[in-house]
Amino acid sequence: MRPPEIVAFDVPEHPTCMDAVLAAAGAIPVDWPYKTECCGAGLSITNADVVCRLGHRLLSMARQAGADCLAVACPMCQVNLDLRQTDIHRAYGGVSEIPVLYVTQLLGLALGLAPEALGLDALSVSPTSLLRQNGVCA
Repeated sequence: MRPPEIVAFDVPEHPTCMDAVLAAAGAIPVDWPYKTECCGAGLSITNADVVCRLGHRLLSMARQAGADCLAVACPMCQVNLDLRQTDIHRAYGGVSEIPVLYVTQLLGLALGLAPEALGLDALSVSPTSLLRQNGVCA
């Protein structure tokens, strides 16, 4: 969605295209206040405290809204929200782990691809129990 003047796709402040794609694939998108907020992106190296604070806000709000996982399209969001969950829990506590998957991984699951083929075993927070609960894998 960024920069909106170049991408010119969807509504930058309230995008719905990813929700529509995931809904068409069988997911139930959750609308929540921080779904377009930044995770801290490139501050990951220079200011990890800010990234942890922003990550905590995003993960907490997603859980409060009823999300079982987060779908992301940005590599920095994937790293900051998945890989840094241990740091976030250490600093802030209170939020149970939540799997963070690329939208393409979720689409691959919907198309019947094996979790191993989609690299789900490389995620820091495993989505395996969530997938089993939803009948996506054995």
